[in-house]
Amino acid sequence: MIQKKGISPLIATVLIVGFVIVLAVVFWVFLREEVAKRIEKSKATDLAKVTCAQSVGISASECSFVSNKLKFSVEGIKDKILVGVRVRFYSDGTADTLLHEQQIDKGDKVNIALDLPGVSAVDSIEVIPVIMEGGWELTCPDQLVKITCS
Repeated sequence: MIQKKGISPLIATVLIVGFVIVLAVVFWVFLREEVAKRIEKSKATDLAKVTCAQSVGISASECSFVSNKLKFSVEGIKDKILVGVRVRFYSDGTADTLLHEQQIDKGDKVNIALDLPGVSAVDSIEVIPVIMEGGWELTCPDQLVKITCS
């Protein structure tokens, strides 16, 4: 009669612990950059909330939609330089959003024209300022301006 022997419980435990440690190291190597990016963006977002409340402001006017072209004006009214605006337009009960990248300084009035192929009408728009904070482009949703288009 042949007796089969397995590995001892001590060796099995050491192998399992070693395997878990190797897995943890592999996960850490792959995820540490992502974790660092999320922490960095979180800090920038927190700073942006304060900056948006204190130093970001816009006015928007003169919205029109003719021949698939949306036209409106944006003016920077506070100190923070904008890197652009996010435009949410409402058309036939649906909404869509576009990013228009253009620097807008305090006191600058910028005329913006966006091509919207396939859109038959635009009822209204929301213009949301976009700032650069900590190397990230971040929006200031509390500073959005709504206007009705003709």
